[in-house]
Amino acid sequence: MVLVMRLRETLYSSILFQDISFFNREAVGDLTSRLGADCQKLSHVIGNDVHLMLRNALQGTGALINLMTLSWPLALSALMICFILFMIFLFYGQYQKRAAKLIQEFTAGANKVVQDTLSLMRTVRIYGTERKELGSKSQSLTLKAPIFVYVLDNDSVK
Repeated sequence: MVLVMRLRETLYSSILFQDISFFNREAVGDLTSRLGADCQKLSHVIGNDVHLMLRNALQGTGALINLMTLSWPLALSALMICFILFMIFLFYGQYQKRAAKLIQEFTAGANKVVQDTLSLMRTVRIYGTERKELGSKSQSLTLKAPIFVYVLDNDSVK
């Protein structure tokens, strides 16, 4: 928890001391979404995944040593299977990373539309354009969703 708190403080201070052109390029919704969601995801990784990886590595090492003492041909075949699985998980991890990045960008874009509308709510109410704003949010999401699926299917994002 302390590590995640330090990460949030460091990220926030880094954002605060950026040049003004940075704030012209990046939307506030993108920055707040990244500050909250990315740190939360990292907190989950630190809390759960690191513990599981260490435990599984220790169990795997013990099992390999035990298997080597029983039968080395069996141990070599098990290592070959583990290598194949490692390669599959490596490629899937890269795909998952691209998908997570796209989901984060999609969420940030949706948050930007909502934040823009809510920050100008008095103007929206004065002109009575609530339905138009609702339509623009829906249109924004429906335009981005097929692009999101298309990019994931074609693996063109790095």
